[in-house]
Amino acid sequence: MFKPHAALALVLCTSLATPTLLAQPKKDPPAAKAEEAATPAPLAESLTGDAKSEYEAGRILYQDGDYAGAKLKFERAYDLSKDARLLWNVAAAEKNLRHYSKVIRALERYLAEGGDTISDEDRADAERLIQTVSEFVTKVRFDVNEPGATVTVDADDVGQTPIADPVLVDMGRRTIKATKTGFKDASVKQDLPGGEEVTIKLKLEAIVHEGRVRVLAGVGDTIAIDGKVVGKNTWQGKLDSGVHTLSVTGKGKRPYQGDIIVQDDQLTSTNIALEPIAPPPAAAKDDGIAWPWFVGGAALAAGLGVGAYLLFKPDDETAPPTVPGTLDPGTVQLRFW
Repeated sequence: MFKPHAALALVLCTSLATPTLLAQPKKDPPAAKAEEAATPAPLAESLTGDAKSEYEAGRILYQDGDYAGAKLKFERAYDLSKDARLLWNVAAAEKNLRHYSKVIRALERYLAEGGDTISDEDRADAERLIQTVSEFVTKVRFDVNEPGATVTVDADDVGQTPIADPVLVDMGRRTIKATKTGFKDASVKQDLPGGEEVTIKLKLEAIVHEGRVRVLAGVGDTIAIDGKVVGKNTWQGKLDSGVHTLSVTGKGKRPYQGDIIVQDDQLTSTNIALEPIAPPPAAAKDDGIAWPWFVGGAALAAGLGVGAYLLFKPDDETAPPTVPGTLDPGTVQLRFW
Protein backbone atom coordinates (compact mmCIF):
# COMPACT_ATOMS: atom_id res chain seq x y z
CA MET A 1 0.00 0.00 0.00
CA PHE A 2 1.24 3.46 -0.93
CA LYS A 3 1.11 5.15 2.49
CA PRO A 4 3.43 8.05 3.36
CA HIS A 5 2.26 8.22 7.00
CA ALA A 6 5.38 9.32 8.83
CA ALA A 7 6.65 11.66 6.13
CA LEU A 8 3.25 13.33 5.72
CA ALA A 9 2.81 13.77 9.45
CA LEU A 10 6.27 15.27 9.80
CA VAL A 11 5.75 17.70 6.94
CA LEU A 12 2.35 18.86 8.19
CA CYS A 13 3.83 19.62 11.55
CA THR A 14 6.77 21.60 10.11
CA SER A 15 6.97 23.28 6.71
CA LEU A 16 4.04 21.72 4.82
CA ALA A 17 6.40 20.76 2.00
CA THR A 18 5.70 17.82 -0.30
CA PRO A 19 5.94 14.51 1.60
CA THR A 20 8.46 11.90 0.53
CA LEU A 21 6.88 8.74 -0.79
CA LEU A 22 7.53 5.63 1.20
CA ALA A 23 8.19 2.28 -0.40
CA GLN A 24 5.60 -0.44 -0.22
CA PRO A 25 5.70 -2.36 3.06
CA LYS A 26 7.99 -5.37 2.91
CA LYS A 27 6.46 -8.80 2.97
CA ASP A 28 6.46 -10.53 6.32
CA PRO A 29 9.28 -13.02 6.86
CA PRO A 30 8.42 -16.71 6.86
CA ALA A 31 8.56 -16.74 10.66
CA ALA A 32 5.47 -14.56 10.82
CA LYS A 33 3.18 -17.00 9.02
CA ALA A 34 0.68 -16.92 11.89
CA GLU A 35 0.24 -13.15 11.70
CA GLU A 36 0.14 -13.02 7.89
CA ALA A 37 -3.34 -14.49 7.77
CA ALA A 38 -4.69 -11.62 9.90
CA THR A 39 -2.85 -8.88 7.98
CA PRO A 40 -4.53 -7.61 4.78
CA ALA A 41 -2.47 -7.80 1.62
CA PRO A 42 -0.90 -4.55 0.36
CA LEU A 43 -2.95 -2.56 -2.15
CA ALA A 44 -0.59 -3.46 -4.97
CA GLU A 45 -1.49 -7.11 -4.37
CA SER A 46 -5.13 -6.88 -3.30
CA LEU A 47 -6.35 -4.63 -6.10
CA THR A 48 -7.18 -6.17 -9.44
CA GLY A 49 -8.30 -5.13 -12.90
CA ASP A 50 -9.07 -1.48 -13.56
CA ALA A 51 -8.84 -0.59 -9.87
CA LYS A 52 -5.22 -1.72 -9.79
CA SER A 53 -4.43 0.12 -13.03
CA GLU A 54 -5.90 3.35 -11.66
CA TYR A 55 -4.00 2.95 -8.42
CA GLU A 56 -0.66 2.41 -10.18
CA ALA A 57 -1.32 5.43 -12.42
CA GLY A 58 -2.02 7.50 -9.33
CA ARG A 59 1.28 6.49 -7.75
CA ILE A 60 3.19 7.53 -10.86
CA LEU A 61 1.45 10.91 -11.03
CA TYR A 62 2.03 11.53 -7.32
CA GLN A 63 5.74 10.81 -7.64
CA ASP A 64 5.86 13.17 -10.63
CA GLY A 65 4.26 15.99 -8.62
CA ASP A 66 0.88 15.92 -10.40
CA TYR A 67 -1.17 15.81 -7.22
CA ALA A 68 -4.46 16.78 -8.85
CA GLY A 69 -4.15 13.96 -11.37
CA ALA A 70 -3.04 11.53 -8.66
CA LYS A 71 -6.06 12.40 -6.54
CA LEU A 72 -8.43 11.65 -9.42
CA LYS A 73 -6.77 8.29 -10.07
CA PHE A 74 -6.88 7.29 -6.39
CA GLU A 75 -10.55 8.30 -6.19
CA ARG A 76 -11.30 6.26 -9.30
CA ALA A 77 -9.52 3.23 -7.83
CA TYR A 78 -11.56 3.66 -4.63
CA ASP A 79 -14.84 3.86 -6.55
CA LEU A 80 -13.99 0.59 -8.31
CA SER A 81 -12.71 -1.31 -5.29
CA LYS A 82 -14.22 0.40 -2.21
CA ASP A 83 -10.92 -0.23 -0.42
CA ALA A 84 -10.80 2.47 2.29
CA ARG A 85 -7.00 2.46 2.31
CA LEU A 86 -7.11 4.41 -0.95
CA LEU A 87 -8.67 7.30 0.99
CA TRP A 88 -5.34 7.80 2.74
CA ASN A 89 -3.72 8.36 -0.63
CA VAL A 90 -6.50 10.78 -1.54
CA ALA A 91 -5.78 12.71 1.68
CA ALA A 92 -2.06 12.85 0.85
CA ALA A 93 -2.79 14.33 -2.59
CA GLU A 94 -5.29 16.84 -1.18
CA LYS A 95 -2.72 18.00 1.38
CA ASN A 96 -0.23 18.88 -1.35
CA LEU A 97 -2.99 20.79 -3.14
CA ARG A 98 -3.51 22.70 0.14
CA HIS A 99 -7.10 21.51 0.35
CA TYR A 100 -6.92 21.08 4.10
CA SER A 101 -10.63 20.66 4.70
CA LYS A 102 -10.70 17.86 2.13
CA VAL A 103 -7.74 16.21 3.86
CA ILE A 104 -9.80 16.01 7.05
CA ARG A 105 -12.88 14.68 5.26
CA ALA A 106 -10.85 12.00 3.47
CA LEU A 107 -9.16 10.92 6.71
CA GLU A 108 -12.47 10.80 8.59
CA ARG A 109 -13.87 8.50 5.91
CA TYR A 110 -10.67 6.48 6.06
CA LEU A 111 -11.18 5.90 9.80
CA ALA A 112 -14.91 5.20 9.45
CA GLU A 113 -14.64 2.74 6.56
CA GLY A 114 -11.24 1.18 7.19
CA GLY A 115 -12.34 -1.47 9.65
CA ASP A 116 -9.88 -4.34 9.93
CA THR A 117 -7.89 -3.18 6.89
CA ILE A 118 -6.11 -0.50 8.95
CA SER A 119 -4.04 -1.08 12.06
CA ASP A 120 -4.05 0.75 15.36
CA GLU A 121 -0.91 2.56 14.23
CA ASP A 122 -2.67 3.64 11.04
CA ARG A 123 -5.56 5.01 13.08
CA ALA A 124 -3.25 6.91 15.39
CA ASP A 125 -1.46 8.46 12.42
CA ALA A 126 -4.75 9.54 10.86
CA GLU A 127 -6.05 11.07 14.09
CA ARG A 128 -2.79 12.96 14.62
CA LEU A 129 -2.94 14.36 11.09
CA ILE A 130 -6.55 15.44 11.53
CA GLN A 131 -5.58 17.35 14.67
CA THR A 132 -2.66 19.04 12.92
CA VAL A 133 -4.58 20.03 9.79
CA SER A 134 -7.48 21.39 11.86
CA GLU A 135 -5.41 24.51 12.52
CA PHE A 136 -5.63 25.35 8.83
CA VAL A 137 -9.41 25.14 8.47
CA THR A 138 -12.35 27.14 9.79
CA LYS A 139 -15.65 25.70 10.95
CA VAL A 140 -18.30 27.76 9.20
CA ARG A 141 -21.99 27.90 10.09
CA PHE A 142 -24.32 29.27 7.43
CA ASP A 143 -27.28 31.45 8.39
CA VAL A 144 -29.44 31.81 5.25
CA ASN A 145 -32.94 33.27 5.34
CA GLU A 146 -34.35 30.92 2.68
CA PRO A 147 -34.59 27.11 2.91
CA GLY A 148 -33.61 25.07 -0.13
CA ALA A 149 -30.82 27.44 -1.15
CA THR A 150 -27.57 25.98 -2.49
CA VAL A 151 -24.46 27.18 -0.67
CA THR A 152 -21.06 27.17 -2.35
CA VAL A 153 -17.58 28.08 -1.16
CA ASP A 154 -15.28 29.09 -4.01
CA ALA A 155 -17.71 27.32 -6.38
CA ASP A 156 -17.59 24.08 -4.34
CA ASP A 157 -21.08 22.91 -3.35
CA VAL A 158 -21.32 22.42 0.41
CA GLY A 159 -25.05 21.66 0.70
CA GLN A 160 -28.57 23.06 0.76
CA THR A 161 -30.07 25.12 3.53
CA PRO A 162 -30.75 24.62 6.29
CA ILE A 163 -27.25 23.26 7.00
CA ALA A 164 -27.31 22.15 10.61
CA ASP A 165 -23.65 21.31 11.22
CA PRO A 166 -20.66 23.57 10.63
CA VAL A 167 -18.75 23.02 7.39
CA LEU A 168 -14.97 22.80 7.24
CA VAL A 169 -13.56 25.51 4.98
CA ASP A 170 -9.90 26.15 4.18
CA MET A 171 -8.36 29.21 5.77
CA GLY A 172 -7.85 32.29 3.61
CA ARG A 173 -10.08 34.66 1.65
CA ARG A 174 -13.13 32.76 0.47
CA THR A 175 -16.20 33.57 -1.62
CA ILE A 176 -19.37 32.21 -0.07
CA LYS A 177 -22.53 32.28 -2.17
CA ALA A 178 -26.15 31.20 -1.74
CA THR A 179 -28.40 30.66 -4.77
CA LYS A 180 -32.04 29.74 -5.24
CA THR A 181 -34.38 29.87 -8.21
CA GLY A 182 -36.52 33.00 -8.13
CA PHE A 183 -34.09 34.88 -5.90
CA LYS A 184 -31.11 37.12 -6.46
CA ASP A 185 -27.79 35.49 -5.57
CA ALA A 186 -26.34 36.45 -2.20
CA SER A 187 -22.58 36.34 -1.80
CA VAL A 188 -19.85 37.60 0.48
CA LYS A 189 -16.04 37.54 0.47
CA GLN A 190 -14.57 36.83 3.87
CA ASP A 191 -11.16 36.08 5.34
CA LEU A 192 -11.23 32.87 7.36
CA PRO A 193 -8.47 32.67 9.99
CA GLY A 194 -8.32 28.92 10.54
CA GLY A 195 -8.69 27.05 13.81
CA GLU A 196 -11.91 28.91 14.66
CA GLU A 197 -15.67 28.71 14.18
CA VAL A 198 -17.54 31.54 12.45
CA THR A 199 -21.11 32.20 11.31
CA ILE A 200 -21.79 33.72 7.90
CA LYS A 201 -25.17 35.30 7.19
CA LEU A 202 -26.57 35.46 3.67
CA LYS A 203 -29.87 37.12 2.75
CA LEU A 204 -31.66 36.11 -0.44
CA GLU A 205 -34.07 38.61 -2.00
CA ALA A 206 -36.89 37.53 -4.29
CA ILE A 207 -36.48 38.61 -7.89
CA VAL A 208 -39.12 41.20 -8.83
CA HIS A 209 -39.64 41.54 -12.56
CA GLU A 210 -40.05 45.30 -12.86
CA GLY A 211 -38.48 48.32 -14.48
CA ARG A 212 -38.58 52.11 -14.20
CA VAL A 213 -40.72 54.33 -16.44
CA ARG A 214 -40.48 58.08 -17.02
CA VAL A 215 -43.12 60.01 -18.98
CA LEU A 216 -42.65 63.66 -19.98
CA ALA A 217 -45.86 65.41 -21.10
CA GLY A 218 -47.01 68.99 -21.63
CA VAL A 219 -48.00 71.46 -18.95
CA GLY A 220 -51.36 70.46 -17.49
CA ASP A 221 -51.54 67.19 -19.47
CA THR A 222 -52.90 64.17 -17.61
CA ILE A 223 -50.90 60.91 -17.66
CA ALA A 224 -52.57 57.51 -17.22
CA ILE A 225 -51.07 54.00 -17.16
CA ASP A 226 -53.33 51.05 -17.95
CA GLY A 227 -56.36 53.28 -17.51
CA LYS A 228 -55.31 54.68 -14.14
CA VAL A 229 -54.32 58.33 -13.75
CA VAL A 230 -50.84 58.55 -12.25
CA GLY A 231 -50.00 62.25 -12.56
CA LYS A 232 -49.80 65.45 -14.57
CA ASN A 233 -47.01 67.05 -16.61
CA THR A 234 -44.41 64.36 -15.76
CA TRP A 235 -44.42 61.00 -14.01
CA GLN A 236 -41.75 58.52 -12.97
CA GLY A 237 -42.19 55.21 -11.18
CA LYS A 238 -41.84 51.42 -11.29
CA LEU A 239 -44.01 49.03 -13.28
CA ASP A 240 -44.08 45.27 -13.70
CA SER A 241 -42.10 44.08 -16.69
CA GLY A 242 -44.16 43.67 -19.84
CA VAL A 243 -46.44 45.77 -22.04
CA HIS A 244 -48.47 48.63 -20.56
CA THR A 245 -50.88 51.15 -22.10
CA LEU A 246 -49.92 54.82 -21.81
CA SER A 247 -52.53 57.55 -22.24
CA VAL A 248 -51.98 61.32 -22.23
CA THR A 249 -54.80 63.84 -22.47
CA GLY A 250 -54.99 67.63 -22.31
CA LYS A 251 -57.65 70.29 -22.71
CA GLY A 252 -57.92 71.44 -26.30
CA LYS A 253 -55.42 68.79 -27.46
CA ARG A 254 -55.65 65.53 -29.35
CA PRO A 255 -55.35 62.63 -26.86
CA TYR A 256 -52.51 60.10 -27.16
CA GLN A 257 -52.61 56.37 -26.47
CA GLY A 258 -49.89 53.79 -27.11
CA ASP A 259 -47.95 50.85 -25.66
CA ILE A 260 -44.75 51.02 -23.63
CA ILE A 261 -42.53 47.98 -23.02
CA VAL A 262 -40.99 47.68 -19.56
CA GLN A 263 -37.90 45.49 -19.10
CA ASP A 264 -36.31 44.14 -15.92
CA ASP A 265 -34.17 46.75 -14.16
CA GLN A 266 -34.26 49.06 -17.21
CA LEU A 267 -35.43 52.67 -17.59
CA THR A 268 -38.05 53.33 -20.26
CA SER A 269 -38.41 57.04 -21.04
CA THR A 270 -40.89 58.66 -23.43
CA ASN A 271 -41.78 62.24 -24.33
CA ILE A 272 -45.38 62.91 -25.41
CA ALA A 273 -46.25 66.29 -26.99
CA LEU A 274 -49.97 66.54 -27.74
CA GLU A 275 -51.15 68.39 -30.84
CA PRO A 276 -53.71 71.18 -30.36
CA ILE A 277 -57.15 70.60 -31.83
CA ALA A 278 -57.84 73.09 -34.72
CA PRO A 279 -61.02 75.24 -34.24
CA PRO A 280 -63.97 74.60 -36.65
CA PRO A 281 -64.23 76.90 -39.74
CA ALA A 282 -66.23 80.17 -39.19
CA ALA A 283 -69.83 80.42 -40.68
CA ALA A 284 -70.27 82.65 -43.82
CA LYS A 285 -71.49 86.23 -43.00
CA ASP A 286 -74.31 88.20 -44.88
CA ASP A 287 -72.51 91.25 -46.38
CA GLY A 288 -75.72 92.93 -47.64
CA ILE A 289 -74.69 92.76 -51.31
CA ALA A 290 -76.54 89.71 -52.64
CA TRP A 291 -80.05 91.01 -51.89
CA PRO A 292 -79.74 94.39 -53.63
CA TRP A 293 -78.42 92.64 -56.70
CA PHE A 294 -81.48 90.44 -56.64
CA VAL A 295 -83.78 93.41 -56.24
CA GLY A 296 -81.96 95.32 -58.94
CA GLY A 297 -82.21 92.33 -61.26
CA ALA A 298 -85.92 92.18 -60.81
CA ALA A 299 -86.27 95.90 -61.56
CA LEU A 300 -84.07 95.54 -64.64
CA ALA A 301 -86.24 92.72 -65.94
CA ALA A 302 -89.33 94.86 -65.51
CA GLY A 303 -87.73 97.77 -67.35
CA LEU A 304 -86.78 95.53 -70.27
CA GLY A 305 -90.38 94.43 -70.52
CA VAL A 306 -91.62 97.99 -70.76
CA GLY A 307 -89.01 98.94 -73.34
CA ALA A 308 -89.93 96.01 -75.54
CA TYR A 309 -93.54 96.98 -75.46
CA LEU A 310 -92.82 100.57 -76.45
CA LEU A 311 -90.56 99.52 -79.30
CA PHE A 312 -92.94 97.06 -80.87
CA LYS A 313 -96.44 98.54 -80.26
CA PRO A 314 -98.37 99.54 -83.49
CA ASP A 315 -98.19 103.16 -84.52
CA ASP A 316 -101.91 103.48 -84.75
CA GLU A 317 -102.46 102.27 -81.21
CA THR A 318 -103.94 105.08 -79.23
CA ALA A 319 -102.48 105.67 -75.83
CA PRO A 320 -105.01 105.02 -73.12
CA PRO A 321 -106.15 107.99 -71.17
CA THR A 322 -104.24 108.85 -68.08
CA VAL A 323 -106.07 107.88 -64.94
CA PRO A 324 -105.15 109.85 -61.89
CA GLY A 325 -103.73 107.70 -59.10
CA THR A 326 -102.68 104.80 -61.38
CA LEU A 327 -99.52 103.78 -63.24
CA ASP A 328 -99.24 104.04 -66.93
CA PRO A 329 -100.33 100.96 -68.82
CA GLY A 330 -97.44 98.50 -69.35
CA THR A 331 -95.62 99.49 -66.19
CA VAL A 332 -94.79 96.47 -64.02
CA GLN A 333 -95.45 97.02 -60.37
CA LEU A 334 -93.13 95.18 -57.96
CA ARG A 335 -94.23 94.06 -54.55
CA PHE A 336 -91.84 93.73 -51.66
CA TRP A 337 -92.38 91.76 -48.51
